[in-house]
Amino acid sequence: VVIVDDFSDPASGWHTGWAQRAVEPAYRDDSGNWHEEGTLEDVAHMSYGDGHYRIYIPMDFRGGGTVDTWFVWPAEVAPLPAAYYPLPDHYCITARAKFSTTEDYSPYLAHWGIVFGANESLSEIYTFQINANHYMGVVGFHNYTYPGDRCVDCGHDIEWPMYNWHQVDHINPAYQYNTLRVEVAGSTAYFYVNGVKMWTTHNYVASMPRAHIGLIGGDFEITPVKVMFDYFRYE
Repeated sequence: VVIVDDFSDPASGWHTGWAQRAVEPAYRDDSGNWHEEGTLEDVAHMSYGDGHYRIYIPMDFRGGGTVDTWFVWPAEVAPLPAAYYPLPDHYCITARAKFSTTEDYSPYLAHWGIVFGANESLSEIYTFQINANHYMGVVGFHNYTYPGDRCVDCGHDIEWPMYNWHQVDHINPAYQYNTLRVEVAGSTAYFYVNGVKMWTTHNYVASMPRAHIGLIGGDFEITPVKVMFDYFRYE
């Protein structure tokens, strides 16, 4: 079975529209507007356009925007037919993307990648990602809450590295396309950047949930961020 999406068809099934996140804690934005804790804010927008699937994170209020958009990285589920889940023992996922930018290392530490395993509720996801600073990482998230809720200062950081973020030579500049590939073979997984094998793991994968795969992208703190995907393949 092979499924390829070049995102030229806006009805191919990927989620579109705004993603919301609850305010925590309350804050006053740069225009003086008060944002009450627990209310929902639009923090990411998914759309098709110009042959791409786009994940957009608007400007954070600390940079002149109107909402808190630090640490926003929506994980979007691939629209595979229901009969393909749970995932088999062996499968491959390939994705290609770039940042909508004219500069390298920009937006600073913005990242994107492949979700190569997830549970039904997306509270546990396994990702292979690169960032605009030429780093790659194989990163899991426990207690993930869509569209991202990493809090570095409040005692419940949910990110755990399987392969810690590490700079590599052959990641292309942020404004150019990079291609990521994950091959899952039973309890082993192989990770490639632009055709070069970067890492192999014999841990983690055997117990990995296989209810979903997909894409992920977003910011560290610097915003706005727009990730432009032009290719996705599952086989």
